[in-house]
Amino acid sequence: MNNFSIGPSKWEKLAEGRVIWKTALHKCAESFEKRLRDDMKDKRDKRKLRKLSQSNTC
Repeated sequence: MNNFSIGPSKWEKLAEGRVIWKTALHKCAESFEKRLRDDMKDKRDKRKLRKLSQSNTC
């Protein structure tokens, strides 16, 4: 729930309707996975920049 940014009250309300709950869950999962991929890409880019700057200062 925390990774999907859904609070307990909203979670309970969504769970009342199965179709709405499934739709919300899929959208939240997609959003979480996109954030995760973006964070991983940023970290990878920072590592690459660090390596480039270290190798150029010989």
